[in-house]
Amino acid sequence: MSLTAAEWYTIEDDSVLGIDQIIANNYPYLDILDWDQTDKNNFVQRNIDSINVMLLEQVVIDDSTSKTKYTDAIAAGTTYINNNS
Repeated sequence: MSLTAAEWYTIEDDSVLGIDQIIANNYPYLDILDWDQTDKNNFVQRNIDSINVMLLEQVVIDDSTSKTKYTDAIAAGTTYINNNS
């Protein structure tokens, strides 16, 4: 089953949110998860990777919706990892 562009955006909005929450240090359950910095960096990287997969999907490439929030999340996440490695 192929996803529509809108379905991809809905999925990847969660990735953007997760990256933003880790950067702001307000990801739900951080206290319960007991993540160290490596865990946080790995989480951010997984979400960056997921967004990159979406951006390579032809249905998303062909869609005229702005991809700025996704590319911004990739940039912010990459900076976060670089600054916390």
